[in-house]
Amino acid sequence: MKRNALIFLSSVLLCSCGGGGKGGSDGGPTAPPPNPTAAVQGVWNGTSTGTLVHGPACIGNPVSTPVKAVITQSGSNIALSITLNSAITCSFHGTVGATSIGWTFDQQQANPDCLGFRHLPCRNANGSIRFIDSRLRKGDLDGSVSGNQILVTGDSITDILDSGTGQVIDTLEIMGKTQLQKQ
Repeated sequence: MKRNALIFLSSVLLCSCGGGGKGGSDGGPTAPPPNPTAAVQGVWNGTSTGTLVHGPACIGNPVSTPVKAVITQSGSNIALSITLNSAITCSFHGTVGATSIGWTFDQQQANPDCLGFRHLPCRNANGSIRFIDSRLRKGDLDGSVSGNQILVTGDSITDILDSGTGQVIDTLEIMGKTQLQKQ
């Protein structure tokens, strides 16, 4: 009932504004309709998986990780707080359209684990483990929204640093896929 009333009111407003007469004889152009945005605010749970594209072979492929995303929304702008494996929470920001969504890593994080200043375990060919210093450079994801599901893919680039000098000596690139379900 409420929906029918909104459709009726929208029709009345369009007609009273001269919505699209032929040849511009209705007094001038009309404004384009606003771009619709999906409603994504709320709590989303799912999994994130990654595949090593470039980097030391000793890193191996990341495993599937449980993900919880809390999304706040203002129009098409979104802010996300994403918790990986119930342990590390990082912030992101992005935009949402009618069926598209994308977000990028916030460079100013409260949690140093989000910045990637950490020692990654690296298994050598002889089975021993060494740790390599790393720092996340970027993380961008783009994808789609469909009802109560979000599917995004993207890559993260992590700089591998020389432990003594802090200089970048290599990069680690991981292609990721995250699937979320609204709770």
